[in-house]
Amino acid sequence: MGRVVPSRTTLGCVQIPSDVTLEDEGPPFAEQMGIDIQMTKVSFDSEDICAGTYLRAMQREELTKGAKTLAALAVSSGQKCDVLGLSCTSFSFTLGSAKVREQISAVTDMAQAQLEALKALQAKQVALLTPYIEELSQANAEMLESMGGFRVVSRLTMNLPTDDLTSAVPPAEIADWAVRTDSPQADVVVIGCSGFRACQPDFLDALEQRLGKPVVTSTQAFLWHMARSAGVQKKIKGSGLGVESTKMRISLSLLLLLQKTVRYVLAALQQCSELKDSDRHFIRSVTSALMQRMVEAGVIEKNDTKSHHPKHKGRILPNFNP
Repeated sequence: MGRVVPSRTTLGCVQIPSDVTLEDEGPPFAEQMGIDIQMTKVSFDSEDICAGTYLRAMQREELTKGAKTLAALAVSSGQKCDVLGLSCTSFSFTLGSAKVREQISAVTDMAQAQLEALKALQAKQVALLTPYIEELSQANAEMLESMGGFRVVSRLTMNLPTDDLTSAVPPAEIADWAVRTDSPQADVVVIGCSGFRACQPDFLDALEQRLGKPVVTSTQAFLWHMARSAGVQKKIKGSGLGVESTKMRISLSLLLLLQKTVRYVLAALQQCSELKDSDRHFIRSVTSALMQRMVEAGVIEKNDTKSHHPKHKGRILPNFNP
């Protein structure tokens, strides 16, 4: 009798018709996690990404049809969908998670995944970048505030009416917009919409390093939340969120900020002619202790204490324990 090989965990994703990004970004991440992704698209009567398009699709029970298609695909391939989700952020927050679940019994949707990711990061204040028309961008911000209790301290949107325009925005331009959207008050930068190509390998890590804080994108949060809902905890290289302890990641940002502050204060005080030698010695001791702590944490190299360039690449290393 042959050994039974267990089937891989399968994520079922209901897409909108214009979504092409998940088809490119989903499989590489799924392969790293050792899982499979089944996708199907619902039908819309318009290319416009707006509330009216979504509400009409709901009235035609397009989500229910999509869920049935996924179930049939799973049966035909000898698998089952372990979790089911709606992979469109604005569709999700326009309908609300309750209505999404009424039609497809979804475990999650992209709006809910945004909230869960921010909770995992213990964020309080966020900066929000979206590609949407103003109406939907405002709705995304309201969802984060009313349903998650997060304060949106900064928000920019590109006012793109269709997904083909959104998916055509180069990652480098997304990164530049994210930098402009960021605020010193924000704990996390949120990049909304699955149409953005913001989950390319190492893109998130590079952007987090550039910003000095965590970044949450719709596709990244969606795959992260679906995988964990299915019991898959494997780390994803280059994905930003979910690689290490998220609490530690925020601690890293605070540590880097403290480092910069100490260096600035030290430079200013060194110019003070009335500063006593004992004060100078104390300041040097504090700075040295901080640098040593960062070396022990693995944030900077031992021989890099002069330039203080972080090597964390957007995430914290496992041995960091503040």
